[in-house]
Amino acid sequence: MSSLGVFCVALGALTLLFRFPLVLSPERTLAAWRKLLGSRRSVRLSGLVIGGLGFFALSLPVGDGLLPILIWIWGALASGVALGFLIFPQFSQDLALALYEWVERAMSAAALRALGVVSLIFGAGLIYLGLYVV
Repeated sequence: MSSLGVFCVALGALTLLFRFPLVLSPERTLAAWRKLLGSRRSVRLSGLVIGGLGFFALSLPVGDGLLPILIWIWGALASGVALGFLIFPQFSQDLALALYEWVERAMSAAALRALGVVSLIFGAGLIYLGLYVV
């Protein structure tokens, strides 16, 4: 299995892990994410995790095709977001909390569950892509 395949499987597994609770209980999931981003230390830690994934995506060999280019772009965006989380934790925390409040007001529980199901399908697709296609 290539390093690109390993990355696709890992990203798909993380997507499944973090989006499955959204299907079961959207309100409690949003409350848990809000609690997770409640301190600057946890925002910085989230930035380190996102930055590690972004750095790994950027270090993958970029070959021909659409998938390696999309993963490289995702890695660049993730690295930029992680840098923002590490340098400006208060701004990042305020932005994330405002986003969660907007999602709670604007989307119903059924819409959040549907978004969770779409994310699960995307994560399963990434795992399939990593195992059988790449």
